[in-house]
Amino acid sequence: IAEWEIATKAYEVLDNNNVPYGIVAGNHDVGTALSSIDYSYYSNYFGNFRFNKTDHFGGSLYDNACHYDLITIGQYDFVVVYIGFGIEYQTQTIKWANEVLQRYSHRNAIVATHGYLNPDGTMDDTVQGQSVYDEIVSKNENVKMVFCGHNDGTATVKKQVNDNRYVYELLNCYQFIQTKSYAISHNINGMTCNGEGFMKELVITENNVKITTFS
Repeated sequence: IAEWEIATKAYEVLDNNNVPYGIVAGNHDVGTALSSIDYSYYSNYFGNFRFNKTDHFGGSLYDNACHYDLITIGQYDFVVVYIGFGIEYQTQTIKWANEVLQRYSHRNAIVATHGYLNPDGTMDDTVQGQSVYDEIVSKNENVKMVFCGHNDGTATVKKQVNDNRYVYELLNCYQFIQTKSYAISHNINGMTCNGEGFMKELVITENNVKITTFS
């Protein structure tokens, strides 16, 4: 509970300054075993109540376990679809995501999910990641980008879906980064973690996305 309390106070900075944002749960939030996924803490701290009065929030599935935002950056309209960990492959999740993407087919779409790519750019070898690609990304032509984490490392993939369409897939997971520049590490629950605080900024201009990484 202490970690959720810290997280909610951190995100209150965004809430109090009316900064649009969305989040997607990972296995450290809801559990890794698919047979016992538990979104109860997530709902208590980051359920619909936290977002449903904001201008950008579009709607959700399972009390914000999955949700979508509608935002405009410059002259570009986006729908951002967030698909939570452990429920990506479920029939209801796939149906919901496809309905949202088809409803907003006139908007550029970004899919944010947890486990999807490996650091070498190949598809994550789980049913969840493959389901997101096969059943959602490949079937909706407005999907331009996929953001993911989970597997340690980074990757950027320009994936050809068909003759006329490409999807850009980005993996960012810094939880065990070990480089000379960031050699200082600390230990949490018996595991060395020194990748906290990394973030990527995307600047979207005409036919170009510039990415900068900060720590």
